[in-house]
Amino acid sequence: MAFVLSAGMSPAFVAVAATALIAWEFAVGSKALGYFAVMVLFGSVFGVGLAYRRARRKGTCDLHIHERRDRPGFFALCMGAALVGEALLVVISAPVGLLVFMGAYAACLGVIALITLVTKPSVHCATMAAFTGALLVLEPLAVPFAAAGLAGLVWARLVRRRHTLAQCLFGIAIGATVVAASYLVWRALT
Repeated sequence: MAFVLSAGMSPAFVAVAATALIAWEFAVGSKALGYFAVMVLFGSVFGVGLAYRRARRKGTCDLHIHERRDRPGFFALCMGAALVGEALLVVISAPVGLLVFMGAYAACLGVIALITLVTKPSVHCATMAAFTGALLVLEPLAVPFAAAGLAGLVWARLVRRRHTLAQCLFGIAIGATVVAASYLVWRALT
């Protein structure tokens, strides 16, 4: 059960769900699909591709980046991809809400890249906390389900010994801070 929760709520999958929700909230029809495609490609698929390539090189099927020293470069590359996605969204005149979300996603990856130079926060928990925060703003009725999922994810990360409780809580704090800051930026721009 812990493996299913941990793998099912991996940052890449949660990012796709968050991207779908946010594209749906800020655009309609074929434009929403185009924005969703750009955001998923540069916000999730690129990172999964990097992790998959790394796993294949090491001869494993585990996409988790265990070693802290391997994380900053990975997150910096993912941040670069998110910034390319942000630029494409600007070029195709995406709504401000989508630009803020993609910018916040890139900023979060940058913050995590810097933090991992010193310690190892749970990126799973950071991503799920940010998703829960986005739901709080966009779909409040879904928050209890996301919060329960976040609690289950913390349990799974602890049971699988991927992180300590402090690392999980630190990840949650990062995700909550990023979503709060993005909300303030979004409100200031709209």
